[in-house]
Parts: sequence; C-alpha cells; structure tokens
Amino acid sequence: MTNEILRLFNNIASGAMERGLEISLEQKEYFHDANGIGGLVGGHTEDTGVILRVWQPEKESDQEQEEEDEDVSV
Repeated sequence: MTNEILRLFNNIASGAMERGLEISLEQKEYFHDANGIGGLVGGHTEDTGVILRVWQPEKESDQEQEEEDEDVSV
C-alpha cells in the first residue's frame, strides 16, 4: 500500500475511535477462474485488498433485548 492510503486509513480509524465507533481492518483475497471468448482462452484471476469497516456500536438496551429474545427462543 502507498503511504497516502495508509494515512487515509489512519485518519479514518483515529476519527472513528475518537467518536466511540467500532472499527475492524480485514485483509481479503479473491480468486476467480476466468473464461475467454468461446472458451479458447482461460485463466485465473486473483485480487487482494484491505477493508476498513466503521460502524455504530449497539446500545446496551439493544443488546439486552437481543439476549432476552435468544433466551425465549431456546
């Protein structure tokens, strides 16, 4: 990754943590078999990347309600 991308991820993650948001950083790898025109040429494609996710944490009352719902259904 370039330094610009690393700085961008750092800025997003720092801002999210300051606001009390949840974050995760994941490395993904995708593999796909490629077919050419008329099946004459085939191959394999590979793509890798990093995903930064930011989301609002669940409120305690929401978590308690989910736990109660799970207890009732068991």
